[in-house]
Amino acid sequence: MPTDMKRFMLCITPEIEAGAEELKKTEFYDKPYSEVYRHLLSLGLQTANICNDQQARNAKCYGIMGAVAPSVTTLSTPKLE
Repeated sequence: MPTDMKRFMLCITPEIEAGAEELKKTEFYDKPYSEVYRHLLSLGLQTANICNDQQARNAKCYGIMGAVAPSVTTLSTPKLE
């Protein structure tokens, strides 16, 4: 089955793994882990785009990982400068 998706390997911290597992249990229980990580990557890209906005940068924009799911509290993102 042809696909336009690319494969790559990703090393993650134990904190990200724990958060992804919790997200899988609560929001993605019927989907594969690849969907969880695609979702997290998409949220990270959206956050980066928001923070690239000059107003957000002046306001010391931080990652919005709490938006992933209400039950996910173990993920953290570095402060953007």
